[in-house]
Amino acid sequence: MIERPEMLGRLLEPYKHRVAVTGTHGKTTTTAMIDVVLDRAGLNPTSLIGGDVSCLGGNTRIGGGSIVVTEACEAFASFLHLWPSIAVITNVEPDHLDFYGTAERVEAAFRQFASQVDVDGCVVVCWDDPTARKVAQECGRCVLSYGLAELADIRASSVDVSIPEPEYELLWQGRKVGRIKLGVPGIHNVLNSLAAVTVGLKLGAGIEAIRDALRDSEGPGDGSRFCSRMSGLWSWTTTRTTRRRYARLSPPYGRRMTGGLSLFFSHICIHAHRRFATSSLKPWRLRRSDCGGDLCRARGADGGREWGRT
Repeated sequence: MIERPEMLGRLLEPYKHRVAVTGTHGKTTTTAMIDVVLDRAGLNPTSLIGGDVSCLGGNTRIGGGSIVVTEACEAFASFLHLWPSIAVITNVEPDHLDFYGTAERVEAAFRQFASQVDVDGCVVVCWDDPTARKVAQECGRCVLSYGLAELADIRASSVDVSIPEPEYELLWQGRKVGRIKLGVPGIHNVLNSLAAVTVGLKLGAGIEAIRDALRDSEGPGDGSRFCSRMSGLWSWTTTRTTRRRYARLSPPYGRRMTGGLSLFFSHICIHAHRRFATSSLKPWRLRRSDCGGDLCRARGADGGREWGRT
């Protein structure tokens, strides 16, 4: 019997360009953005995404080109079954410590993953994340960097996340390329989009196609879409259901939570004036639900005492 990670590695082998996206946070969204960018550029990718994407009607695209894009999960070292030509590392934080044991072993696994990239391939890394940057620098492969940092190869400047659809000026090696507008909120999605831009440019996508794709991208699965603003709150609806989300977009409230946990709020309501929040948490893995009380206390909420599993 072949386990899923090994089978995924075998499925990728025939493709000339094998893009694998990993990181503690942002894998699914970044993979979906790369898929949309490459498809809009006419590169006809095959894509395997860890969440449903509305334009696909699911989480898979069967293309006819030489490019395959997949999410590469670091849990249980699954991504070490993959041998990509392009590896994307969004960030590296201590997670899945029930398996790895220490933060150092997490970092070592990411370093091993990066070293499995083809000799003539490259590692695309977020230069804002110090551990991801360190992993890339030590992997012995060509590195393309992205981020807000001035030393990044591809970076965003004049970033505006005060609006529900963020905008920024795209710079490539210090040269202005154009203004980018996103269809999903938050500074974390600015970084995710920069990874998609980097991969797109590396594989030959034009800047106009990239701009159009990122503007129209709604994100995967439980991603949200802007509806309206009322009484100091921004209203969002999910791509799967008719539920409403209310979020005041400020940088602390993205997918990055305290303690290196790969968690996000499936519903968050932050009052614009009284500074209180109500939320339900979607931890993806059952063992992470034990930390719900700690997360609430870390965020200053009073609901940790009534935390329970669903």
